Amino acid sequence: MIYFLKIIMILIAFFLSRKINLNLKNFDFPGKNKHQKKKVLTSSGIGPFVILTLYIIYLIYFSTAEYSQYYFKIPQIWIAPLSILVFTLVSFYDDLNYIPFQVRLIIQLTIVYLCISLIPINQIFNFQTPIFNGLLPVKVDIFITVIFWTFVINSTNFIDGYDGMFSFQTVSNFFGFATIFYLINEEFHLMISLFMFFIGIIFLPFNFLNKLKMYIGDAGSIPTGFILGWMIISLANMGHLLSAILINILFLTDILTSLFIRIINKKSIFERHNDFIFKKIIINYGAEKYYLIAIPTQIILILLSINFLN
Repeated sequence: MIYFLKIIMILIAFFLSRKINLNLKNFDFPGKNKHQKKKVLTSSGIGPFVILTLYIIYLIYFSTAEYSQYYFKIPQIWIAPLSILVFTLVSFYDDLNYIPFQVRLIIQLTIVYLCISLIPINQIFNFQTPIFNGLLPVKVDIFITVIFWTFVINSTNFIDGYDGMFSFQTVSNFFGFATIFYLINEEFHLMISLFMFFIGIIFLPFNFLNKLKMYIGDAGSIPTGFILGWMIISLANMGHLLSAILINILFLTDILTSLFIRIINKKSIFERHNDFIFKKIIINYGAEKYYLIAIPTQIILILLSINFLN
């Protein structure tokens, strides 16, 4: 019953997003390196991610679920819904009125640094050791975590370039996380992963049906990247680094390789482009060919991530 209510809430949130963006005339227009031929409503993520913020507040302060010891060791869990809300609202504003990437990057780095407090303190070092759990000096671990988390936030935005890509990444990644968190009895992270899984599924008809056509926009892709980074780093901190990396390695490898090649060729990595591997496959061979390769690959990676659980 509770899952049905979540689905209804997310569905209503998408329709509210549609109404808000229609009233604001918030459209994404055709342009250079864009695949659409006509204007399309965007920022449909505004509704679902505000609802997700409220849902996480409920999980923290009102839920009677039995959470693990890991959850109770998190110093500042309240910063999670606040950060998601800030990312959603700032990104929504960016969809309406362009914010320079330098400003967006500063905001992202600042919030991510503060969100190190979503990881329990390592008692040996008296500070968080998010990814490497003491294998590297604390400051190095924090630095790598902040850079990696910020990269994941933006990688989700890069991936969201073609119909179905947002849902493919969101559904496959958070299905993997939900499965693993279920197996290791991490109820809190499981509930968030399932909510994200439902967002990815429910967005599909809004992404593909002409009468409902919308893009998720930065208001959806940026907070998704934040939550994705949070889940990866949390799972790594729980002692499952390899499993955490495997779930998202298909997408991260594509982004890293493409950006590295652009840097070598002295091209900007901040402007829109079609150099990503998935985009080249879709442009040259069609989306069906890409999904024919990517979906089985992602299934194998999820199975491997489960197999490598300690």
